Amino acid sequence: MPYFAHTKENDRGEVLPESLWHPLKDHLMSVGEAAGRFAEPMGMEREAYLAGLLHDFGKYGDNFQKRLHGQIRGVNHWAHGAELAYERKAFLAAFCIAGHHTGIPKRTDLSELIKDVGDPEYRDQKLRLHEDVSGLLKRADKDQLGIDRLPIIGNLEETKKLMLENPVAFGLRLRMLFSALVDADFLDTERFCNLEQSKVREEARCILEPARALEVLSQYLDSIQKKDDLGRLRKEFLDECLGAADPATWLYTLTGPTGIGKTLSSLAFALRHAAKHGKRRIIVVIPYTTIIEQTAGVYRNVFEKAFGPYYVLEHHSNYLPAGGGEEDSANPAIRRHRLLSENWDSPLIVTTSVQFFDSLFANRPRDCRKLHNIAHSVVFFDEVQTLPVGLLRPSLSALKSLTADFGCTCVLGTATQPAFGHLSSHVEKGWNPVEIIGNPKKYASALKRVEYRFDGEMMNGIGADRLAEKLLEGGSVLCVLNTKKGAEEIWRILRQKDISHPGADTEERPDFAQSQILHLSTTLCAGHRRQILDAARRRLDAGQRVVLVSTQLVEAGVDVDFPKVFRAFGPLDSIIQSAGRCNREGRLKGLGQVFVFKLKDHPYPRGVYKRAAEVTESLYQQSLLEGRPFEVEAPELLETYFKRLYQNSDIDSKEILDLARAEKLDFPGIAQRYRLIDDSTRAVLVPWDGGREVIEDLKKIGHWTRPLLEKAKAYSVNFYQQKFKECLAQGAIASTGENGEIAYWNLKYHPYLGAVMPGMEEMVV
Repeated sequence: MPYFAHTKENDRGEVLPESLWHPLKDHLMSVGEAAGRFAEPMGMEREAYLAGLLHDFGKYGDNFQKRLHGQIRGVNHWAHGAELAYERKAFLAAFCIAGHHTGIPKRTDLSELIKDVGDPEYRDQKLRLHEDVSGLLKRADKDQLGIDRLPIIGNLEETKKLMLENPVAFGLRLRMLFSALVDADFLDTERFCNLEQSKVREEARCILEPARALEVLSQYLDSIQKKDDLGRLRKEFLDECLGAADPATWLYTLTGPTGIGKTLSSLAFALRHAAKHGKRRIIVVIPYTTIIEQTAGVYRNVFEKAFGPYYVLEHHSNYLPAGGGEEDSANPAIRRHRLLSENWDSPLIVTTSVQFFDSLFANRPRDCRKLHNIAHSVVFFDEVQTLPVGLLRPSLSALKSLTADFGCTCVLGTATQPAFGHLSSHVEKGWNPVEIIGNPKKYASALKRVEYRFDGEMMNGIGADRLAEKLLEGGSVLCVLNTKKGAEEIWRILRQKDISHPGADTEERPDFAQSQILHLSTTLCAGHRRQILDAARRRLDAGQRVVLVSTQLVEAGVDVDFPKVFRAFGPLDSIIQSAGRCNREGRLKGLGQVFVFKLKDHPYPRGVYKRAAEVTESLYQQSLLEGRPFEVEAPELLETYFKRLYQNSDIDSKEILDLARAEKLDFPGIAQRYRLIDDSTRAVLVPWDGGREVIEDLKKIGHWTRPLLEKAKAYSVNFYQQKFKECLAQGAIASTGENGEIAYWNLKYHPYLGAVMPGMEEMVV
């Protein structure tokens, strides 16, 4: 009898005759060949081929064929293949096959699955399978797959050694193999079930062509190169980047100040390095979506005319291609973008740190599918100092494995280079990058744009009223606080003191462009924040006064340019990031002023932030005792700061390495714990602009739809669980939908402060 992998349906969802179904032999052979091809650059083609050949081996069972005919449900079709791979000593392939639908399992679950396959009673009851492996092998042999004649390809001793000596590298090797399998499986299934979509995907594919791309980039740089001092300095920086690209080195740092042109100089390095060493793609990893949008826009401007619209893939949750709408099925540009985002089959990718790093430790097929396309890439990491301290050990170990085992070149770029070298003993094979720039201090000195002020009154614990008075002394100013509570308090005081401010606190829809006192924090939804930032920029560009009170949110790649910045004392790198919003474009005749202050009765946020602030405090006090200036941006000070911070912190606070040990191999647990951004929050919809309609629609239908999910991104505020529970108990948050899964803000949403409890003046009737 013939055996099939998939049925075939018409446009109405009706099952077509068997003669049009997907033969199982064809599917297994195609997936095996594609998985082997994907894994070849990583040296794992034989095991990937085996994994592809065996991943749906259980479909030779009678019950699965009955399932295709609608006669039975809930049939396991991967357990037999996992057992057979394990017998062939293909340990990694066994994990991949077992998890190619539900995710890479932990070691104990794989062992139990293999045990169940060998026990007739458990095989029948738990897996709904009648045949043993030998019975299915006979059927596969009639299909001339030759599975029973495959050689033993695994080296169990070598695998055990890697598990014991470098569990992070072992886990990444497994995920890379898993990626090759699930991508091959998806693509072959798509080719059979949705040929039109498969063609759309192929039409969008293109390759890097690094030598030609470097020529295009060079012509662009020549066209924008200015002949002034800054232009000459940027040209020197670019030449140093190009000069460092030829050696066969795989781990670099790139240190350069804001304004030196790192965005394009680093790309020039990557293209030249890729041309010299045969790298397949370039991946730019950035922590903030605002910077991603700017960077990807620049890249498209450079390359789109020469290489077409799909040369640059911008991958983050907020991105929609030009001309896009809510429904991706009706828009070809959105459809192609979504398809390319699934497996990163593009030459130049710009993505988030969360997307990149979380994927390296994921276990689900959707998240891991892109990983094999990272191999043999040049990966540039921007603002690397933002990597969470508690995840540094597994993160750096993974980057080291990418360079040592998967042909990647990693470049860590920032103006405030973290002292990762002090963690070398915690990274297998050490941490020994090469700095691309010979004398970074030269560029930092030449582009010095601010001076830091640590005045006595400000540093001795200034009161909120007095701080507000200073902010109102004249001119535009940005004030950055350590907490949302602090930002809200200062904004309220400013509104009371500044009689020139139009409108009342509770006006329904203020004209932010006419507002001199603005507030920015994560109590505002994304759409609301954009409106406030746009208004602040317009006032700055027009030379009109604006006082913007913000949390650390403004440091996250927000492009604003103030003549003065007030920054609450905190972590050294955060102070420097805030200073990056001062005289950013170098328009002032002199230097911008950054005033650092300590706000009385306002403690630091807990955790790593507090420890980092305390390290900065100790360095500041040390400078006072020694009678020398506190040189905030001095490389020596930054080196000492990061070194002490790492010494005082747990660099594997989530115990990722413990879960990765050979005795545990808990891949679901690792995926759950490794989160670059703490996800212990609940999203709450707020009634701002289109958010009102989203809330009303959800109240009516009681469940999420894809279009509503897309809309909700701009109108949601995240609450930590404790705060969420408090607001829920007080009636500030309400819920709807099944099990209350849809939460929304139930009080008046403040037009300047967002989802906050009302102040006393707003409670007066």
